[in-house]
Amino acid sequence: MSDYGKYSIQIVCHTNGSDAAKVVTLIERPIGEIKSILDLGLRHEEQIELLQKVQDQILNLQSPQICTKITHCPECGTKLTKSGYKKSEFNAVFTDHKVAVQRKRCLNCHWHHTPSIRSEFGTAMHPDLAKLQCEMGSSHTYREAQKILDKKACHPRRVNNHERVLQVIHSVGSHITKTKSMESTSGVIPASELIVQVDGGHLKDKAPESRSFEAMAAVVYRPDSIHRDPKSCRGHLVSKHCAASSLSDNQSYMFQATLIAAKKQGLTERTWLTALCDGASNCWSIVDNLASHCKGITKVLDWFHISMKFKNIAVPELQKENLEKAKWHLWRGRVDRALLRLSQVIESIKDSKQLKKLNQLKFYIENNSDNIVDYRARKKEGLAFTSHLAESTVESLINQRCKGQQHMRWTRDGVHPLLQLRASIASNDWCVNWQEKILGAMTNTA
Repeated sequence: MSDYGKYSIQIVCHTNGSDAAKVVTLIERPIGEIKSILDLGLRHEEQIELLQKVQDQILNLQSPQICTKITHCPECGTKLTKSGYKKSEFNAVFTDHKVAVQRKRCLNCHWHHTPSIRSEFGTAMHPDLAKLQCEMGSSHTYREAQKILDKKACHPRRVNNHERVLQVIHSVGSHITKTKSMESTSGVIPASELIVQVDGGHLKDKAPESRSFEAMAAVVYRPDSIHRDPKSCRGHLVSKHCAASSLSDNQSYMFQATLIAAKKQGLTERTWLTALCDGASNCWSIVDNLASHCKGITKVLDWFHISMKFKNIAVPELQKENLEKAKWHLWRGRVDRALLRLSQVIESIKDSKQLKKLNQLKFYIENNSDNIVDYRARKKEGLAFTSHLAESTVESLINQRCKGQQHMRWTRDGVHPLLQLRASIASNDWCVNWQEKILGAMTNTA
């Protein structure tokens, strides 16, 4: 034995009907000399090994309770007798196990029952593992998620295969879609004012004849949910609810999901909405769908998108001042003066590419003139005027996961479950209702 002594980790098992306790030694090792920080405590692999042994012992104690609800033969009513055990697969968060499950048979008609973890609970995967796979797979590619999960477990696991991660996400996301209309919006404190941001993002289509399709995203929050970092002055949302859809259903699901998200944030008929959009008609139509459920709506063309359109136009040095003045007038809500300055720039430009961009900008402003406000005044009053104040909906719900890998191609039905999961995780719901969503998707509730 080492001069420093030794240590052992034991688990004491008690069973009903026996006064004696079974002591199982899981680890027994000498306390070696501490030569570096690597020698302190248990290494990652040792922790997983210990967890494996602890879980095995606990599962051995729990296994007799599995399938005890079936006591009599469903064919003839005779009381069933035990008929040995069958090893059944069970996947915990970091470890895999074989659980001994009791077989039963009828001595009268020879009916037999061979249960498994999957047949009894609908899945052999612990919901905590499914939760981890959902969170990893929603923010990383499925192959990256597989690598991360295997590193956490300290060895490759079949249950963490990228195809299994995809299946879990598709199952949970599809369940969220099916049960969206049944989600509870009761018990929420009514809000006097809410802000809703709606935007879209184009994803590459798997179909060779199609280049891309649009996915929609919305985020709803209370104005007082924006907390600012005093050092950077950047804001982040402490409370929000999100909605997303890639379905080709005339926005039916997006209407429903956005309304539910708004109600979870306190939308009532007395609530005033401020809507921020990039000017696309499909974004405003989602906002208009909320009109009958609130007191009124202030529509604001998102200043961030206006600013980006000006930034993407290069004009000769002589016309830069007029272009900046056009933007300056828009900042103050003076649409007519901004259009006048733009017209002056357009008249002096000969380059066809520059003319095309300038005409598109002019059309954009004319088409959204009713929703251009005095941005300068709103900023002074602390009112919402741009999605950049909090965070970009598209960046957080669509682009970061679905467009980050340029080679990735999607189908509408394939990406929709992923968007539901990302919207749920980004909302306040996930930390409270993840068990309900995962169990509903993965287990037999019958």
